Amino acid sequence: MAFISLSAAVLAGGKAERMSRQDKGLLLFQNEPMALSVGRALQQVAERVFINANRNFEAYAKLGYEVVVDELCHQGKGPLSGLLTCLAFAKTSHLLISPCDTPRISCEAFAKLKEASLLSPERIYYLRGTSGAHPLHAILPVETAFAALKCFLGEGQRYSVLGFYLVVSLLLGTMLQSYSMLIHLTSWPKLCLCWYVSLRIGSWIRYLGDKTHRLLYAPF
Repeated sequence: MAFISLSAAVLAGGKAERMSRQDKGLLLFQNEPMALSVGRALQQVAERVFINANRNFEAYAKLGYEVVVDELCHQGKGPLSGLLTCLAFAKTSHLLISPCDTPRISCEAFAKLKEASLLSPERIYYLRGTSGAHPLHAILPVETAFAALKCFLGEGQRYSVLGFYLVVSLLLGTMLQSYSMLIHLTSWPKLCLCWYVSLRIGSWIRYLGDKTHRLLYAPF
């Protein structure tokens, strides 16, 4: 297997259930959509960048990238739905992927993944930071990964990204590789993080208030 060409995908096809179904890729971070920030970082490393999205297609197209949509038969499988779509769409030997909600990721992180893949193009590499694994910041060999993912999903496996990577590594007889990066990967921008934390705190306050009310007014 040779490293011949590289495309990249911004994964923006999720339901964003933790964000009240707001389209995360279109939320602004430092006055620009998060998906655009990620796309620009990928663009400095890959020959072609596209966006995987399942709604707000026109808004994503205005960012300047081609938009690809999950087929209905592929939906409902979490991030692996988008990954399958992107692997099917890619016309390159390798594919870089990144979630849309990490606008502070740098092109250096993607360059390191590319460097690792050039040395061992048959392997899947993903980033690992101080906060743990980031399996959706990864580079994959397209043909092998696509065939393996179709089988993985067809067998009704648990829809785990790392679980899929492990299956591919076992099939190829290679080690699953993570690449430690001493960089800041912002999974949630400050604005979104504060919004989410506030939401959770509000839920706990309501929960505790309800429990307190029951204790105070419970019949003895």
